[in-house]
Amino acid sequence: MIKPQTIGVINDDDEHFISIKRNASSGYLFSKEPKKIEEIINGKSVQQILSRKLDMDNNLEEEVTFYINRMREIISNSLRDNTPNIGNLMSNELNESKFDLLTNLSRFYFDSEVIFLVKN
Repeated sequence: MIKPQTIGVINDDDEHFISIKRNASSGYLFSKEPKKIEEIINGKSVQQILSRKLDMDNNLEEEVTFYINRMREIISNSLRDNTPNIGNLMSNELNESKFDLLTNLSRFYFDSEVIFLVKN
């Protein structure tokens, strides 16, 4: 993840690209002049930040719980007779954080990502 303020203002309508090597702590913004970006936050760190936010913010926790329950409902209705065991993800036997559970349900059953925008 790259914070928008790390990139800064882009004052043209040209195409811009960001290149980051796997597990790197820096990358490049390619524009008219390449710019090195030093503050890359890896996925694990993002999950930790969001999990802490979730622990502190009741409204965010309620939203995440709502989406977990809604996903479980959709999955249960669509897999009711087709799958005898819908696994640990549905019951959270793995004792994951709510954020991890939500992202794993989304990836496994819906082949999609959940994106949160959280202000520091």
